[in-house]
Formats: sequence, C-alpha cells, structure tokens
Amino acid sequence: MPKVMNSNNGYYMKAVYPGSFYPLHAGHIDILRRATKMFDSITLLLAINPNKKYIVQAKYLKEIYEWLFDEIGLKVEVDILPEGSFVADYCKENEISHIVKGLRNGEDLDSEMTQEWFTKGLNEKVETVYLTTNDKLRNISSSSIRALLSMGRNRFIEYMTKINNAEGLSDEIKKQYFDCIYTNFN
Repeated sequence: MPKVMNSNNGYYMKAVYPGSFYPLHAGHIDILRRATKMFDSITLLLAINPNKKYIVQAKYLKEIYEWLFDEIGLKVEVDILPEGSFVADYCKENEISHIVKGLRNGEDLDSEMTQEWFTKGLNEKVETVYLTTNDKLRNISSSSIRALLSMGRNRFIEYMTKINNAEGLSDEIKKQYFDCIYTNFN
C-alpha cells in the first residue's frame, strides 16, 4: 500500500472505524475523538450486519451522523460499506492503512481479534488498532439504547441526555439527536 507524505511529520495515515452504529452513542464518539488525534483522517464506515434487522436506511444514518459530527466539530467522514463488500477491500480501495476498533470488555476483544484474523487474510497490509472504552461509557451499547425506546419519547430523551454524555454535545444537540433516534428507531 503506498504511503502518502504529508507536510507535518512524514506519512499521511488514514483510518476507518467500521460498525453498524445502530445507533451511534457516546462510546463511539469517544473512540472517534481519540482516533482523530492518532490519524490524519478517519472515516466512520457504516457496515450493514446481515444478522440485524434495520428500520433506518444506512444513507439516512449517514446524514444524521454527518450532522452530529458537524455540530460537535469532529472532523470525521462518514461512508457506507457497499453491500457484499468487506472492510479489508474498502481499505485497499481507499488506501486506508488502519482499522480502529473499540473494546468494552474481553468478549469484545475475542470477537474483534477473530475479525482481525479474517481481515488480514484479505488484506495483509491493514493494521487493526484497539482502543478501550472510557469506563464511564462502558455500559452503553446500541442494543441497550434500542431497548430503552419503550420508555416513551420524553423519558427516553431525558434519560439518554443524562447517561449518554459525549464531550462537545450541548444538551440541546443531545435532545435533538435523541429525538431523532426515538422517532426513527421506534
């Protein structure tokens, strides 16, 4: 994989953070924020998991997440993994050298290491970087957020605004985002 020189300190390193992000939460944003300090560019890659049932289309999620990143000033691109493609292929086609993965626990590590092994089989040049989740955000997951939708709109938004604290998000933006999640994921 060719390395591109940048004017700062040598090589220009691109990374991708793949996942279903269904929906995106403070833990994901924390990983992205930290990854932007490590890499020259990072792309949140929406990958459709065939084992999950989706109500919201990936292209709409892309729009929501681009709006959210713009609101908090996070320089992250958002893209959609083409159906039938692998992250390893996406990395090769886009000259991406690293895959970022967030870990909450040992179970996540086991799963991610298996994925890394398969990825290396398809693209030996891509490296996986693991970032552990902030302790305060360890218990937040996309599936737990979806489960809380049964609380009702106002309780859901109020609760999520309290527990899902992403740095740089004002209460107003949090309320708008969680109202959007409630409306579209319910």
